[in-house]
Amino acid sequence: MNEQIKPYADKSMLLEQYKLIVNSFESAQQRRINLNNVFVLIYSVIIGLYSLLANDSAKLVPHKLAYSAYSIFIIGIVVGIFWIKIILQAMRSEKNKYRIIYKLESEMPVRLFSVSDPNEVDGAKKKLFNPGYLELALPLFMIAVLASNFIIIYFRAVI
Repeated sequence: MNEQIKPYADKSMLLEQYKLIVNSFESAQQRRINLNNVFVLIYSVIIGLYSLLANDSAKLVPHKLAYSAYSIFIIGIVVGIFWIKIILQAMRSEKNKYRIIYKLESEMPVRLFSVSDPNEVDGAKKKLFNPGYLELALPLFMIAVLASNFIIIYFRAVI
């Protein structure tokens, strides 16, 4: 990543590389959105299973209910950790792609993605808020909902 982009004699090749990287960046963002939708669906199914467990709690033997709740909880936590790791990896990848785009734009007459340094706001160096951190709130919220459901069903089985 620290390599300098060599000036191109043919600006059309630079423009084609720029188009390719921007297209790759946009398709990666779309895949990320689709993946988040899949994880929301998975969590909806897991929370739905908890709801079924809560409704059938009178029919199940208490220790079987507790084991079922525990198993679903472990699966949900593993899915949540996996989801968080994917988001963090996507954030690192996005940051690297932005760096490449900024370097390519320095060789171009028009800068579409960056007017100035990405960390510069109103002439002063500031750390910008990364919206990916807001995206991390969703799996953490889902894990919290899962934990609260687990606690409710587990204590219902034990008591």
